[in-house]
Amino acid sequence: MKKSLLTMDTETYIYQPFGQVIFDLAFGLHDRQGNIIDCFNYLVRETMTISDAKCAHYQAKHYTHYIPALDAQEISLMPWDDIVDELHYIITENNVDAICAYNLPFDLTALRNTEMAINGEISEKMQDILDWKKLCIWNFSCQTIAKSRKYKNASAMYNWLTRSGNVLTNAECVYKFVSGNPDFVESHTAKEDVAIEAQILAHCYNRKTKVPYNELNSQCWRYAQ
Repeated sequence: MKKSLLTMDTETYIYQPFGQVIFDLAFGLHDRQGNIIDCFNYLVRETMTISDAKCAHYQAKHYTHYIPALDAQEISLMPWDDIVDELHYIITENNVDAICAYNLPFDLTALRNTEMAINGEISEKMQDILDWKKLCIWNFSCQTIAKSRKYKNASAMYNWLTRSGNVLTNAECVYKFVSGNPDFVESHTAKEDVAIEAQILAHCYNRKTKVPYNELNSQCWRYAQ
């Protein structure tokens, strides 16, 4: 079986004392060209319905996105343990070469936090997921796309800059560049973000350079400066 990649995206909120926990999780199987083979999207039953979620980011999209998506059966409300079972099955049964995400350290921490918040311990299946071969798309894109002169020129032209003048390297700006659409606005819903991150990853692979597997670098934005 040909190897595939699994790109995931999480939408989270802070739930003390655990930190960022997941309420919206999507993961897509795709090839190195960014072609999506299958995509899965779940709302976490325990964290979507918890009383402390009133400050969660999803509240602003509750009626505009999540309730219509549930009604249209485009997304499922599922217990966390069932989601972990599904994610583990998809990874182990589909010859997944690496688990990928934009700012992968954040998503891995969110997986761990959610597991601890709901179950109080890390299950064997969750540990398998956390131990899988990894690829941070943010790190990869900073080492390839965002460090290029063309990207820096575009950043200056469209003001993709921080207040201190650093080049922005977030998924929205990088996708604006690779798609040629400077007006693109990231949805910040997990399923839609998986699609754009898979496309960014495809452009990274096209650079035909060393792939930074298992390299988690929270300072990778510095490559683009």
